[in-house]
Formats: sequence, C-alpha cells, structure tokens
Amino acid sequence: MNSTKMFDAMSKIDDNLVERCINDNNETTDQQVTSQNQLSKKTRFFKLGIVIASFVLILAIGSVTVVLAAEAKEYNDAVAFFEENGLSTEGLSRTEVKAVYLDIKTNSFSYGKTATVIQNAIPGWEIQQDNPTPTPEELEYWFKNYVKNIKNMIIKQNGISYQTTRNTSGTFSILECYNDGKMIWNVELSEFTIYGYLRAKNETIVWGHNVDKTNKTEWIYSCFIALVDDSGNVKWQRCLDHGFHIERIASILKNSDGTWSAFSIGDSEYLCYSCYDNDGNELSVHKTEVGDVRIWNVTKLGDGYIIQLGNTKSHDNAHLYKMNRDGNLTDDFTYESDGYWYYIQDLIEFEGKIIISAYYVPINEGLLAGYRSEIANILDYCREREDPTEDIPSEELTPIVCRNFTAVLLICDPENGLLRTFYSVKESLGADLSIENSGELEWTVKSFVSTHYSPYASAYTISGKCKDFHYVFDSEGKLKGQIDTNTYSYFHR
Repeated sequence: MNSTKMFDAMSKIDDNLVERCINDNNETTDQQVTSQNQLSKKTRFFKLGIVIASFVLILAIGSVTVVLAAEAKEYNDAVAFFEENGLSTEGLSRTEVKAVYLDIKTNSFSYGKTATVIQNAIPGWEIQQDNPTPTPEELEYWFKNYVKNIKNMIIKQNGISYQTTRNTSGTFSILECYNDGKMIWNVELSEFTIYGYLRAKNETIVWGHNVDKTNKTEWIYSCFIALVDDSGNVKWQRCLDHGFHIERIASILKNSDGTWSAFSIGDSEYLCYSCYDNDGNELSVHKTEVGDVRIWNVTKLGDGYIIQLGNTKSHDNAHLYKMNRDGNLTDDFTYESDGYWYYIQDLIEFEGKIIISAYYVPINEGLLAGYRSEIANILDYCREREDPTEDIPSEELTPIVCRNFTAVLLICDPENGLLRTFYSVKESLGADLSIENSGELEWTVKSFVSTHYSPYASAYTISGKCKDFHYVFDSEGKLKGQIDTNTYSYFHR
C-alpha cells in the first residue's frame, strides 16, 4: 500500500522568508485566478508554512537498511526527505541538498537556498468564499422544496432530472424522467427497490435490490439491473446471482466499448465486479475478499477504475484502490494527516488526473470509536455547557460547527496518488464533482448557514442548512471563478 501522508513539520518559517517567497510568486498567483467579478476576494497562495504543515503529501518509503559512510548516509537521508515531501533537488549540489535538509530539520531556516526549495514545493491555494447570508424567505422556500424532493428523490444529471415515487407496496419502483420540467417517460420496475441510476447518452441504467423475507431467520437481498431507453421502454432486466445471501450494488459505469461494469458488496466481505454487454448478458464476474467495508465512490481511470472502500467506524474514509478491467486490485493509497481525519466525498478522472473532493476535521482522541467522532469537538462544546440538554441558538452553535470543517480539492497523479496541487475552503464541506458540457470541472462546496443541536434525536445530533457554491476549473486545473447557486442543502451528523 502506498500511504500518502500529510506532512506536519516545518511549521516555524521566518515571516520574511515566507514574504519573500510569496512576493516571488505574485505573478503566478495573479494568473491563476481570472477576475470576472465571480470571486469577491482574489484566490491567494497559502502561507508556505501552512502548505507544508497541512497539505504536502508524501509517499512512505522503507527505512535505510544498509549502513553507509557518514557523509553518504547523510546525503541519502536528505534525498529521501526531499522525495518524501515533494521537494526538488534540481539545480542543487550534493552539499546544498544536505544543507537545505539540515536547515529544515533543525527549524533554523537560515540557509539561503531553503526559501527557493520551499517555494518550488507543491502549490496550493485557499479560496476566500463569500459569506452566505440567506433571507428567512429563502430558507423557508428551501425547506418546503427540500421536504418535497426527499419524498420523491429528485436527482439531476446533465440537464435531465429523474424522480422516483412509491408504489402501493411501499418500494421505490417507479422512475420518471423529465426534460425542462416536463415528464418525457416513466417506467414501473416493481420487482425491486430503485437505489441508483446513471444516464449514458440516450439510455438509463437502473439498479437496486429486493428482500426475500419468506425465511424470517435468513433474509436474502437480491440485486437487479435494468436498462431503459429514452422512450421509457425496458430493454432488459436481470437479477444477479453471484452466490451471496446479501448483495448490494453501489455503482454502475459505462465503458468505452459499450459494456457496463457493476460494483457491489457481497455478504459484507467481498468486492464483486461484474461486466455486462448492452443486451444484459453477463460477460465476467470477479470477487475479492476485502473485509467489512463499503463502496463509497467509483470512477473510471483510463481503462480501469478508482474505487473508494472504507469503514466509518475505523475512520478508513480516504482509502482508494486501483482496479483493472479484469476486476483485480492493482494498487492502493491512503490520504491521511497527523491531527486530522479526511473524508472523501467524490472523485472523478479529469484531463488524465484524479480529482478528489473531500473535507477534513481535527482528530478527537476521546471519540475514536463510533460514528460521531467527526463532530466530536462540537459535541464536547455542547456537553460542557451548564445544561447540555438545552437548545443552543444557531448564532452560537454555527461558528463552532464552521470551525470544525475545511473543504479541500486534491488534484493527484493517477499513477501513484501523489498530490500535485490543491484548493481549500475553510468552514465548508467538499461535495460533488462534475464535468460540464463545456469540458470544465465543477466542484460543489457547501457553506454552513444555520445549525441545530438535538441530543436525543435518533437520526442526527447536529443538523443544519448549507448554501451551495460551485467553483469552475479549466482543463489545466486552474480556478476560473465562483458561482453562487442560490440553492441550499441539508446537513446532519
């Protein structure tokens, strides 16, 4: 496993050194962001100390096993340090490499070439986001439509919207397709509950499962896939039989050769990859024992795939695997940090790179187990109040919630997962990624508007409303601007 780790040294850089590095990069920074009144504040470089402390990913390497001469060992250690921290030795002599290494390790930052080396490290930018200030009327309108949309599961994909509704048996089995608010077709799939769908050109792949409760001691969950054309006709439907008592499909992707790849978890132990032609014939099945994990995200990567597998209780929230077209796992890498947990929300291949949308929260050692560690610091604040059961005004609670979260967009190398550049937005959540018809990348960031503390609710302890912002990036990964969508979403943990 390649363990990508957020490095947490080099936090004491002289302000003059930082200022000199930032001044040297002003021209680059100005070119990075286009000003079309889309951003209220110009995107700027992080202080280099913060970049190094929080976001420089390193690839773990083995410890030196051969005893070398003192000078040679010192040089090899210095080179390894450079490689681990994304620093370049280009243009430096052997002596200079050792001098920079010693300068950083001792926190002295007095050697002249140290600034140049740090300056050429992985670039990262902090986005200064507008402060969301919705009116009470906007929030009321959002809430009414949110309740309606949750009941009907409205989801939009590439300008086409889908809606699922309940039939008389209480399952989500009717799928409706809309174009510009007008329904163009509907189809009833009464044999299974719909849990997901994907539109690919003029077809929609639908998947879900049903539950056989005839044997009350051992229920059987069966997976189904159906392909619907743009007239609402079911071209084919099949029930999967992979030898599992419980199988749930997490995602289906269409391949460049017209086949469909399904990714499911069987009996809470096996990652199951199955491939189908456009007539519904099963072409191949591959099972890999992976333990008690869930599939959170899947995206194509070249001729293969990137899969996010994890377990919430073990905080395995940022572990990615590479899979080839045969279904074999070929490599994996984890994004982690000293003092922070990272939560990947979406990932996508864009212009030959892995794009990861995530957010991070500070680690609270007191709540390492369970599902609520993500909001542990918030809960500590609530419990330390004089009456921990009383309502907390949103004006008091929301700033506490905001400080707990930072959204990040990571642009990574597809071969080894190494970070190439990043963007961050404080007091926000990283969310969906999409590639627009213009070929540009769009990143959704959710900014907290109001929050609510409910210590006795079964569904959540902290809930709230977020305002959605979109950030648009060109084909080179450069930020073009911010879009205030004037839409809201729900948050609960």
